[in-house]
Amino acid sequence: MTESSDINKLIQTKAGARKKAASDAFHPAIATPLSVEAILSAGLVVALLCVIFASVSAYHNSFQAIESERAAERSLELLATLESLFLVVKDAQTQAVDYLKRPNSDSLEKYKRATRQLAPHMRNAKNLTDNDNRRARHAMYLEWLISTLERHYDTAIESRGKGELDDQAAKTAARKGFEVTEQIRNRVIYIEREQQKLVKSRALKSESDAKSAGDVFVALGVFLAVLFLLLIFIIRRHIRLVQASAESAKRISREIAENAPVGIILLDENLHIVNANPMISDFLMLKGSDLLGRSINELLPELGEVAIKQADESGAPKKRTALNIKRPSTKEEHLFDTTSWGVTEGSQLKGFILLLRDVTDEIRLSRQKELLLETIAHDLKTPLIACNYTLEALLVEAENKESQDEEMLEEIRESIEDVLVMVKQLLEFSRYDDGVEVLSFENVELAPAVKESLDVVKPLAQHHDVELVNELNADGISVRADRTAVVHLVSNLCTNAVKISPAQSKVTVRASVSDDFVSVSVSDQGPGLTEEEREKIFRRFVKGERTRASYGSSGLGLYLCNEIVRLLDGELLLETEVGKGSSFIIRLPANNK
Repeated sequence: MTESSDINKLIQTKAGARKKAASDAFHPAIATPLSVEAILSAGLVVALLCVIFASVSAYHNSFQAIESERAAERSLELLATLESLFLVVKDAQTQAVDYLKRPNSDSLEKYKRATRQLAPHMRNAKNLTDNDNRRARHAMYLEWLISTLERHYDTAIESRGKGELDDQAAKTAARKGFEVTEQIRNRVIYIEREQQKLVKSRALKSESDAKSAGDVFVALGVFLAVLFLLLIFIIRRHIRLVQASAESAKRISREIAENAPVGIILLDENLHIVNANPMISDFLMLKGSDLLGRSINELLPELGEVAIKQADESGAPKKRTALNIKRPSTKEEHLFDTTSWGVTEGSQLKGFILLLRDVTDEIRLSRQKELLLETIAHDLKTPLIACNYTLEALLVEAENKESQDEEMLEEIRESIEDVLVMVKQLLEFSRYDDGVEVLSFENVELAPAVKESLDVVKPLAQHHDVELVNELNADGISVRADRTAVVHLVSNLCTNAVKISPAQSKVTVRASVSDDFVSVSVSDQGPGLTEEEREKIFRRFVKGERTRASYGSSGLGLYLCNEIVRLLDGELLLETEVGKGSSFIIRLPANNK
């Protein structure tokens, strides 16, 4: 009975509240301190503060855990560095003692090489050492001991080399060096023990911080759940704010469309303009109201009705680049990148959206850049070629006089030729990397193109005593490609093959036709490629270790070859075996007559 009476009282209370709300409908509502809004707002503030506190705490603990882990890793790295440092000290000591016993250039060179490694190792150890005074003093003392040892051995070795030290004095100097080395060893052991303790304490701290961070994240989840529940109640009471926000978002979207630096056109299913932003109006020199209802084919026929409707058929945005569009009033030509896609409601087509971005200035700048690069190339190549001619004249003179400078002049000439090749490759890289269209497709007869490529490489092959073998005997094989690009591809691959081939070996060029593709292979008898080299050989700025040391490389040759083949709708394949050689295979679409 008590429960039933309580329910009746609650119903009567709500009914009275509804009557009061109806009578006060046109009066402003005054929230009491214990109203639902006040309670929810206070709960929201408290939950939000808890979430902020938990988030800051979680971030702090996570940061501390990460810092502790990094510090532990730094300590471990310091341990490894100290071990390497002591090994270098021992190596320097061994070579110095050997020299003091039996002075010889080999021991002296090894000692100098070892001492050169001391400074970077010590510098790395100091960088990894903590900044507190005690540990810094240990590092400084270790550095002083190493400097003392180095000065001691330098002095002893110099005196021994001049004959100022006899065998007994050399033994005494070696013993003193052993004593300093023992001090270095003791200091390294002391620092390593400290670092091991430090690694253990930092690992424990990292584990503790990580556990604390986990606990805080759990608390954060609870606070977020409470916050979510409060938000559910509050959202129901603020629908009007959401609606106002939506209207504001629509207004902002409209302003963005009106002020966007791209042209936006909304078309109906018949390709009539429903709306267009001011950029389109400015380009067409028409008012926005004058555009509505007009056909896009009438105003911008270059867009093409078929091209726009293809976006609806494919379901994906249709993109076109550098489309030439004339301004209807002045016939002034502009270049646009266009994107169009269909707007559907369910399965029914409602219209199209068309975006136009004016790229006239960009393409003009790109062409100016290309012209500038060509000018720079000419200005670079002219003095290099002049130097090359001068060196050839000097080489002839050196040969006639049987001068010893001939070998040095030959190396300088080869270096200049390498620079010329690298300048050419860098210019080609810039041109292809910028996406400038430089290819002109035509029917290319393969036999004369390959012969021209081999003629370019022949002097280099003769210089390295490598035979170029052309097995492309069949005439009539042709591809759909750019002839200059094909010549460049084959000559570049042959050049690389000659550079890595041993003397009196062969570089062979073959061709075959299969499945509407022509395959041109360039095979060498060089060292071949490992699996690791094979994975990165076509990347930009990757230099193979197998090329002769006397030849420079920009690391762009094979990357450019791969990019050019891709632009020719083909592919560049690699077959290689370590110790037996490699074959680079160019697959291009055949010319189906």
